[in-house]
Amino acid sequence: MPRFTTKDGTGLHYALRGDGAPLVCVPGGPGRSAVYLGDLGGLDRSRTLVLLDPRGTGESAMPPDATTLAFPHLAEDLEELRTHLGYDQLDLLGHSAGAAVTQVYAARYPGRVRRMVLANPSARLQAYTPDTSAVRSARYTEPWYSGAAQAMAALDAVTSLDEAAPLLDRVAPFYYGRWDDTARAHAAGYSAQVNRGAQVGFAAGPIMRDFDRVGALASLLSLRAPTLVIAGSVDGGSGVPGAEAVAHSIAGATSVVLDGCGHYPWIDAPTVFARTVESFLR
Repeated sequence: MPRFTTKDGTGLHYALRGDGAPLVCVPGGPGRSAVYLGDLGGLDRSRTLVLLDPRGTGESAMPPDATTLAFPHLAEDLEELRTHLGYDQLDLLGHSAGAAVTQVYAARYPGRVRRMVLANPSARLQAYTPDTSAVRSARYTEPWYSGAAQAMAALDAVTSLDEAAPLLDRVAPFYYGRWDDTARAHAAGYSAQVNRGAQVGFAAGPIMRDFDRVGALASLLSLRAPTLVIAGSVDGGSGVPGAEAVAHSIAGATSVVLDGCGHYPWIDAPTVFARTVESFLR
């Protein structure tokens, strides 16, 4: 089982899947193991996917210092992974909250990034909360809509992750282009794949107080590495507005919206997603 130990003594696990040039994949959640990324719609047929479990998730250990669960520190784990693998540069793919980790890495180590893909990115680094209510409301004819909409409204009043957990299961249809058996099977793994401690620590603690967000964004505005930002047209999470905010903050970023796709486009349109990413990386 591939793993390495970081400078602070945390054992991190990663999986290798597929053949071809390596693509380091950073999962979101936050606090979710990389297993939900699967083969990224068949992208493993042309790439070796390096699927890193962030500290505290999946097969990776919980760190001795819980404050290092914050996403600025997770970017340092990517640099340690690069050193461990012996790569001079990385092709990177960050999904959802993992896009914040990927962007911080690119801001700190711009010369180590060859190309970067941000799929359905959270705009957390940009301090922007997108409004995707119109996208969700447009699906009012779906049989699951009423229950999902009620759960989404109830999420505004919760005060803990324990309260949120059952509601997150009910709002899952908003994150897929089609709520079919494939989407249900993918969504069913969420609870087991998320570590609550890693989720809470992702944007908390003294590391966040000291984090130079403005400096990171300034570095991204001069980034030379080509960047592709992917959004799903019916993503009820970060959505197209979130992806646009991210793309506008990175020098020369290219944006693409995948029609009919939600927050997990490799589930909704696997061939289109894999072809889009591979074409960009190639």
